[in-house]
Order: sequence, then C-alpha cells, then structure tokens
Amino acid sequence: MAAAMLIVGGAAGGASANPVDRFIEAYPDSPWNSSGKGIFNTDGDRFYVKDAKADGYAVCIDVYATKVSTGKRGWFALCNSSGAGTVKEWNLDLKEMTLVDIRAFMLDDGVTDFGYGDWVSTYA
Repeated sequence: MAAAMLIVGGAAGGASANPVDRFIEAYPDSPWNSSGKGIFNTDGDRFYVKDAKADGYAVCIDVYATKVSTGKRGWFALCNSSGAGTVKEWNLDLKEMTLVDIRAFMLDDGVTDFGYGDWVSTYA
C-alpha cells in the first residue's frame, strides 16, 4: 500500500451518465472474505466499505481509477475502521467511461495490510 493515498472521509462529486448503472463487489482473501467487502456503484461513482465482523481489523479497498479533477489514473485506499456492522461511503467523481479497478483487503493497527482479494473491474 506504499503508493496509495489513504482517504478516511467522503468526498463530494458528480453523478454518472452511464447508460446502465452497475455494482461490483470485492472481498478480502480467505479466511477474511466474510469480514467485509467493498462495493462500487457506477451511479454517482459511489464506493462503500462494509465491516461485517467484530474482529479488531479494518476493511479497506484499493481503487485504481481516473478522477475528473486530475484526468489521470490514480491509486486510492478507502478504509472503514468504524467497527462491525458499519458501512462508509465515498464519492470520488470519476471520469466517465474509464476503467475502475477495486480489490478488498484487511488492515490491522492502521499500518499492517493483509488478506488482499482479487481485483474486480468495471467502467465509471
């Protein structure tokens, strides 16, 4: 996660003009795949991170996408450390019809990341 920018709060942005809005989901690798998940909704470029277990770990997603503000692909880590049963939401305002890749992982003590799941992709 060295090259990632950690985002801990939501950001304002614009709505999607995607003709068919989609959701994609990413899960941490086993045995943490039931600890939570990351979700991307093309409608409004919304990202959600759900923490499903009281295990002391944060659930995070890596996002590799193109923001409108820069026009360049960037790598961002979005984390939910609010505890079991919580969902955090972000809106990153992505450039339309550009590739969005996400993968979920776990985070311990705010420093040690592990349990990286597979990348999943769609278009903004």
